[in-house]
Amino acid sequence: MENVLPKLQELITVYGLKLIAALAIFIIGRWLAKVVKNLVEKIMTKKSVEPTIVSFTCN
Repeated sequence: MENVLPKLQELITVYGLKLIAALAIFIIGRWLAKVVKNLVEKIMTKKSVEPTIVSFTCN
């Protein structure tokens, strides 16, 4: 039992940091994709692109 706790703490430290980093990358990537989508949608709407094409492209 005494050997289990240090190993468990080590695993939580190593994989916990990786999990937090992966979650941060996912959240930032999702936010960035939303920003780009809104920008493309706005540009296409201003350029008078057909609404169905705008909808198809931005989904």
